[in-house]
Amino acid sequence: MFHKTTFLRQMLPFVLCLCVHVSIGQTKNPDSLIAALKTRNLTQEERSKHLSLLAHYHPRNDTALLVAQQALDLAVDIGNPILEAEALEEISHLQNKLGNNDLSFQASFRALRIYESLKMPVRQAASYTQLANNYMSNENFEEAIESLKKAESIYATSNEGENLVFTMLNLGEMFRLAGQLDSAETRFKEVISRNLQLKSPIAQGYSQGNLGMVHAEQGRLAEAKQNLTAAIVLMEPLDDPYSTSVYVAELGGVLKKEGDVQGAEQMLLKAMEMAQKAGLKEQIRDFGAKLSQFYESEGALDKALDYQKLFQVYQDSLVNKENIQKIERLKASYEIDKRESEIGLLNTINT
Repeated sequence: MFHKTTFLRQMLPFVLCLCVHVSIGQTKNPDSLIAALKTRNLTQEERSKHLSLLAHYHPRNDTALLVAQQALDLAVDIGNPILEAEALEEISHLQNKLGNNDLSFQASFRALRIYESLKMPVRQAASYTQLANNYMSNENFEEAIESLKKAESIYATSNEGENLVFTMLNLGEMFRLAGQLDSAETRFKEVISRNLQLKSPIAQGYSQGNLGMVHAEQGRLAEAKQNLTAAIVLMEPLDDPYSTSVYVAELGGVLKKEGDVQGAEQMLLKAMEMAQKAGLKEQIRDFGAKLSQFYESEGALDKALDYQKLFQVYQDSLVNKENIQKIERLKASYEIDKRESEIGLLNTINT
């Protein structure tokens, strides 16, 4: 008999309130940014900014990470802490998407220290959101909720309507992952209501997709299918395989519960293909678990074993005691550095 692994619950990709800091007139097109970087008319500050923008909008995560590191190195060389923190934000986001959570934590804490020292609360909120994403990746939902509450408090008093909506959306997802489905449903419906004015396709797509996942867990399959399908339609044109693949896989699970085995298999394989093409380690792990469970239930034990092995390879590389210990050391180091900075500032003032 095939040994049944304990599968992880599917985690939704996070909607980061980590927006690259775009000024009026700056382009979002990677080709245009590359062309601009080839000119000799840019200052060092402008070059670092353009590199961070290119990292943010580049379609390949591995290439984007190299570009973000170039932006960081340049910002450090010219001694511009704001550009340094912006590059660190991009690095943290990309490292997390690539499954390198300890490196993502490290970049987030570095960015947060800079923003705190410069007394930039809105930028701090973005770092808290990324930290919540890191905690979620380790299934530490309580720490994620605390980080999001700090971000929400800042956005609520800073006239940051869009970021406040996304933070509420993320808190709803933490409720879902914590098993508090009624609270999650309430939060997602509130986001949908607020988005009538905001009119953000991303907020609409995520809130409907999240709500569909809640309905799936509640056994409300018709509502789940309706919301997940709507979310996929909204997200696919946005070229976001990170989120779209999760909704596709979740829709596969709903179809399986309805008895549509062929449709379920098609959706799960499509989700895996999207994750592998984009190099999304966490999604490959989670979809491997879903496919293994699917094929075991259908009696296709060879395929079930293949996907179980794939799941285990990625699980071992993403979640282990060494990574957790690294994160705890980073958090402790951040607290120590923060106290030392405060003491140093007080000594300067006293002097």
